[in-house]
Amino acid sequence: MWARVIGWGVLGLLCGCGADQGDPMEADEDDPNCVRSRALEIEGCGEPLGESFCSEGRGHVPFASEVRYESNPPHSGPHYGETTFWGLHGSTVDRGTYVHNLEHGGIVLAYNCTDCDDEIRAFADLVAERPDMRILVTRDVDLPTRFAAISWTWSWTFGAIDADALMCFVDQHEGLAPEDIAK
Repeated sequence: MWARVIGWGVLGLLCGCGADQGDPMEADEDDPNCVRSRALEIEGCGEPLGESFCSEGRGHVPFASEVRYESNPPHSGPHYGETTFWGLHGSTVDRGTYVHNLEHGGIVLAYNCTDCDDEIRAFADLVAERPDMRILVTRDVDLPTRFAAISWTWSWTFGAIDADALMCFVDQHEGLAPEDIAK
């Protein structure tokens, strides 16, 4: 994270502007209708983690409407008009709500298991280590795998927790969404 903060601060000094990261969205070279969030290069993290997808849109739908997403887990698309609080949720946050949190620049760490208390503690530890970042932890019974890390137009699914890789995902993707709204 410090590399990102220092890097943007130096860039701001060089260009005479604030630490603005610029437009987080970019059109695909092969398909201009395909808009994706970019990822930050973070020292020590290698290539961006996860798979990049075209945005499925940003429209609001009435709460409790049935929403169908092209990707599982969803990374963008129609969503409810309200967000929820960042942090660890004791009950399941519905997808229509957490996609809105993604649109606000957050990260969703989701799990689909009942025998994973240690892994959920690892997610909670990450939230505690990154209190300045927008991270939401929730159960998602529709995940195709045990775990997923999701940001706007990015998804990374996995079967076992790697705390260092999770830190990289958060650092590479948090805050890079159409509506970068702070906590």
